[in-house]
Amino acid sequence: MNVERNDLIESIAPPKTRIRSLIARTTPLANGRRARGTALVLIVTSMIVLIGLTSLAVDVGRVQIAKTELQRAADASARYAVSLVGSSVATVRAAAKDAADDNKVDSSALILANNDIEFGTWSRQARTFTVLTGNARANANAIRITARRTRATGNAIPLVFGQIFGTQFCDVTARSTAMLTHPINVDATIDSTDNPFLAGCPPGTMSNVGNPHNNPDDATTEAPPAVSGIDVYDGQELTFDSITGTANNDSNWDAIYGPDGNFNWVTTAWAGAENGKSDLRAPINCIVGVFLNDSDPTSMTPPAMLDFSTTASRDFSQLAPELRQTFFIGDSLRDDGTPQRFIVPPGATRLYICNWDSYEWNNNNGTRNVVVKKLRTISLVK
Repeated sequence: MNVERNDLIESIAPPKTRIRSLIARTTPLANGRRARGTALVLIVTSMIVLIGLTSLAVDVGRVQIAKTELQRAADASARYAVSLVGSSVATVRAAAKDAADDNKVDSSALILANNDIEFGTWSRQARTFTVLTGNARANANAIRITARRTRATGNAIPLVFGQIFGTQFCDVTARSTAMLTHPINVDATIDSTDNPFLAGCPPGTMSNVGNPHNNPDDATTEAPPAVSGIDVYDGQELTFDSITGTANNDSNWDAIYGPDGNFNWVTTAWAGAENGKSDLRAPINCIVGVFLNDSDPTSMTPPAMLDFSTTASRDFSQLAPELRQTFFIGDSLRDDGTPQRFIVPPGATRLYICNWDSYEWNNNNGTRNVVVKKLRTISLVK
C-alpha cells in the first residue's frame, strides 16, 4: 500500500493535546514557582534557627560571665572571712558579707545570707569539709561560702532571647572553701651523720656502698628522723631560723663549719642519686633538706639534681623543690639577711633535715639545731 509522506508523519506524531500537556509540565515557569516556594520555606526555617543560635550565644555568654564573677566573689568572701577565724561569729559573717558585696555579679552586688556562710574544719588528707555549729565554730579552720543568683533567692540571671522560648531566668551557684593555717615553730636537731639518701628508708638500707674507704652508711644508724610536730602539705611555706651548731665531715679534723658549709669545697655525692633521692651539688657540711611522701622511697626514680655551687644560686628568695629532690638550706637567709622561703611540693607529708657530705656520713662530727617555722597562710582548698 502506498502512503504519502505527510500521512506517515501524522500517523507517528503524538496528538497536539498531549504535546501541550507535556510542554506545560516541563515549562521553566512552573519550576521557578516551585523553587521560589521551597526557598521561602528554607529562609524562614534558617531565620528561626539563627535566632535560636543567637539566643543561645548571647544568653549562654551572659550566664558564663556571671558564673565567673560569682566564683570570684565567693573566693574573695571566703578568704577574707577565714582571716578573721578566732573572732566572733558575727565578725566573721560581717567580713564575708562585706567582701561579697564589694564584687559585682551581672552588674549587681552579691548579697550573702547567714546560711550562705558556713564554719567548719577542712581535712587535707580526706579533702573534706565538716560543718561546725554553735560553740564548736570557735574551733573552725575553714569557711565555706555558697554564692547564689537563683530564682529561689529572687536574683536569678535574666535571659534576653531565652524569653522567646519561654525561659526567662537561669540559676547560677558558686561555692568556695578557704582554710587558715596557723603559724607553728618546732625545734629540729640535726646530727652531722644524718644522711639524706637514707631518709625514710627501712633499717638495713645502704648508701655509698663501695666508697673509697669501703665504709658505707646504713639506715639503721645514719637515717635522719623526720621533723616532728609539724604537718607538711602541698603549697605550705616554711622557713628555717635560729640555726646553731657546727659540723665537720671527718671527726679527725679540727675545722668546723656553720650551716652554709665549706664554700671552698663544693661537692656532689660519690654514688650519685640513691634510694629515690636526687644528687646535689653544694658546699660540703651545709644543711640540706628533702621532702618525702608516706611511701618507701628506695625503689622510686630520683628527680633531677639541683645545683647550689655558686653564691648567686644560693641567694634565692624562694625555693620549690620536688618530692625526693635534695635541696640546699644553709642558714636560710639571703645575702641581705632576709629569710628564704621553701614551698612544700605536691604529695609531701614528711620533711627531713640533714648534713651534706660526699660519702661516709658515719664518721662525721657535730650537731645543729634548727627552728622550723610554718607560716600563717590562707589558701583556697575547694
